[in-house]
Amino acid sequence: MKNLNYQQQNFVRRLISVFLAVIISVSVMSGAVFALGSQEKTVTISLSGDEFYFAPETTIGIIFGELEAPFDSERVQAIEELFGRTEIHFRATKYIREEVWSKYRLNVCNNLPQAILGAGVGCYRDSVHMKAISDKLKEELEAIALAKGIDMSKVENTSTQRSAVPPSARYSTLQDLDAGRQTEIEMFSGALIRMGKELGIPTPYNEYTYHMIKALEEKNEGVFDYRGGKEEPVMFK
Repeated sequence: MKNLNYQQQNFVRRLISVFLAVIISVSVMSGAVFALGSQEKTVTISLSGDEFYFAPETTIGIIFGELEAPFDSERVQAIEELFGRTEIHFRATKYIREEVWSKYRLNVCNNLPQAILGAGVGCYRDSVHMKAISDKLKEELEAIALAKGIDMSKVENTSTQRSAVPPSARYSTLQDLDAGRQTEIEMFSGALIRMGKELGIPTPYNEYTYHMIKALEEKNEGVFDYRGGKEEPVMFK
């Protein structure tokens, strides 16, 4: 039995989600989203032989579904039967596209602003400025989703929107920056900017966010380390 802190738990959650996504999307389901979200500060992991137990009472679970009817297909039933033999939380949905975009929205609006500020997620509650930035990122994403025929109101009340975390929580993008790793900004704001250009929808908040995260990656790489007597004057126009 081992108790993990939030950062360790988030790493394990991402590892499990990637593992399950590869197994299921390749072997069984073409359209699936795998949302493993913690609802508590810590999660308990126990190892027994070769078994890996992810405490289900603290997780949202796994969401999966077909891209088109029949939504109660043999493949969906097979996954339900498989997970039904475990204690993992799961549910099938006929709105898998909307669920994928809902998860995408969380990544863009909640991951990115706090990564630039370098603060826990409590910043969205405690700062009207951070909340305003998050809301503008959300508006741009939802405008693009709507243009693509994605009605996100269909999943507004799903459990993926209700994951409670401590105010000190640092989501994956900030964790990557803390560790000096490359982030997932290309698949977050980068992808959204490209879609916006294709659709003729401006994305100024995502463009700023994209470049700020990329600049923070450069900072980690030492691009802005001007120590050592090798400084050259900077001329501004």
